[in-house]
Amino acid sequence: FATKIIIIGLSLKKGDIFIIENPEIHLHPKAISKFADFFAFLVSKGIQVIIETHSNYLLSKLRYINFKKEFKDEDCIIYYKDQQTDFVPIFIHSGKFTNINREKINFPTGFFDTDLDKLMEIR
Repeated sequence: FATKIIIIGLSLKKGDIFIIENPEIHLHPKAISKFADFFAFLVSKGIQVIIETHSNYLLSKLRYINFKKEFKDEDCIIYYKDQQTDFVPIFIHSGKFTNINREKINFPTGFFDTDLDKLMEIR
């Protein structure tokens, strides 16, 4: 599956759209991180990349790539959806999650923090 994503991605040209569902499936976190680099590379070549993911590794790496200025703020929009709400647009500006007005926000609960309460018990 990962090889197909790379081959298809490299065959695309400026203006193309690449839609991928769960690219992180069966991958080690380091490989997921490398995919984030690959997707940022595609975006830098003018390819629109749409990703459906459940991976906090992928989102965290995209934040870091943005923080390092390897892609522009306007090049990434996250549409978050849970069972109770409509899609919420979340932007990344200088590695931080923001709303449309560039005001810093927390990511909606239930994604990055799913086990945070359990981990805090370990302290």
